[in-house]
Amino acid sequence: MNAIIFLKPIAPECMFMPGPIGYKEGEVEVEVVTLNLEKVVNVWKAIPDTYSGIGGQDRKENKIAKIKESLDKTGSLYIPIIYITCDNIDNLNFVDGRHTTAVLFELGHQFAPFLVPRNQKSIFESLLT
Repeated sequence: MNAIIFLKPIAPECMFMPGPIGYKEGEVEVEVVTLNLEKVVNVWKAIPDTYSGIGGQDRKENKIAKIKESLDKTGSLYIPIIYITCDNIDNLNFVDGRHTTAVLFELGHQFAPFLVPRNQKSIFESLLT
């Protein structure tokens, strides 16, 4: 399995709705955290309307194919962006990267970087690493 170059999206802080994650408008700060993909997927499967893995309601095979094709051509992917509400991991939300996460898991990767709000980094590290 070749190493993947993970790219940080431009201005990911602007992709969040700040209120639900405890920030004011314009104050969202993000950090990269490496998470265990199996643990992420196990939490995510319990949210069927957003699950993009095999059998998920949100799965779009054309997106999966495009991500795999891009990965084969470039060796790179954008870092998925996630957050939780109410400091509860069961309230996992993807800002971007649902299908990327599914591809990484299905290709057998054990860990991947995720962008998370700085004020939630310790929650993600304690539960999903």
